[in-house]
This record gives sequence, structure tokens and C-alpha cells, in this order.
Amino acid sequence: MDNRYFILILILVGIITMMGSLFFSLIVGFFLVKVGVDIENIDRFKIHVRMENNSFLSKIFTVKELEYCYSKSNPAVHLAARYSGKEAVIKALTSIDALIPEYNHIEILNNGRGVPVVSINEEGFDNYKFNISLSHCDDKVVGFAVVEK
Repeated sequence: MDNRYFILILILVGIITMMGSLFFSLIVGFFLVKVGVDIENIDRFKIHVRMENNSFLSKIFTVKELEYCYSKSNPAVHLAARYSGKEAVIKALTSIDALIPEYNHIEILNNGRGVPVVSINEEGFDNYKFNISLSHCDDKVVGFAVVEK
């Protein structure tokens, strides 16, 4: 994707989210729907890729996430995308006063079709439904999460 289009998309997402103080809510039937968004620089994760026994990575990511990211030719992109996704999930959960799970209890893995799927490995999140979208360009990633309760 051309950087100009990615930046335009980020600006539009930013405008939408600023209208609702970085997240907005809708009441749809009996469901409470919240949105969170996060943008990260990929360079922030390049230094962590080269470090062995990195405590930062183990506090943020699950073993399965690390295995997935390191199986790719550019792990920093995938680490940054998953981190951005986790931040987006946390922002959406914060807006409904939900308990906030530890980062490494939020797991973002791809399903059989390559679509990212969120699962939270803590009690109390069985009644939540998560949808997430991750995207990137040369130097940035964006995570967009929708949480339904």
C-alpha cells in the first residue's frame, strides 16, 4: 500500500476516534459495542528482535505469538502489529470499565484463513466478543479492535 493512502487512512481513523475521545460506543440491541485503535512505529520493535531472552517480549507476547512472529522474514512488523492490536483491545475494554488483562494474556493469532483472532486467557472474558484488524505499511502498523459485551 502506498504510504500516502496509509497515512490518509490513519488520519481518517484518527478523526473518527477523536470524535469519541479516542474511542466511541454504540448501543446495538442488547449489545454494548466499543472500539479501540492504536498506531505504532515498527522501528520500536526492531531492537527487540535482535535481543536474546528479551524480558519485554515475554511480558507482552505469548509463546505462540512469538513463534509466529519469528517464523516470518521480518518479525518486527508482526510483533508491532500484535502489540498495536493488544493496545486497541485494551483501549476498547477501558471504555467499558472492564478489567484489563495482562498483555501476555491477550493472544492474537491467525485463524486458518489468515484472519487475526483475539483470545483472552483470563477468567471473566467469556461474555466478550472481539474483532480485530491489523495492517501495516513500510514503517507503521495499526490495530483496530471492536469489543462486544
